[in-house]
Amino acid sequence: RINARIGYLGMLANVSTMVGLLGTIFGLIAAFAAVAAADPEKKGVLLANGISQAMNTTAFGLIAAIPMLVAHSVLTSKADSLVDDIDRYSVMVMNMLSQARREG
Repeated sequence: RINARIGYLGMLANVSTMVGLLGTIFGLIAAFAAVAAADPEKKGVLLANGISQAMNTTAFGLIAAIPMLVAHSVLTSKADSLVDDIDRYSVMVMNMLSQARREG
């Protein structure tokens, strides 16, 4: 239960990366389609706009994914540490109860 929802962060980070990549592909497709159908003097501007769109979607995908991956890693580590502490203390309590029962 402690780490039940932590996996969602990893999933969202992966989805963010994939959405950024998909936006990159769409941006490049739009850029090359615009260049193919444009006047020669407008091709440079249209190509630059399409590449800009592609790079922006990549950047936004990474801006979303990187903090989520860091948070996922930190929270997974904290949850694992907490579970280890709970296990250790429960063994200590069981040992103390067992010893008290033998003595009492």
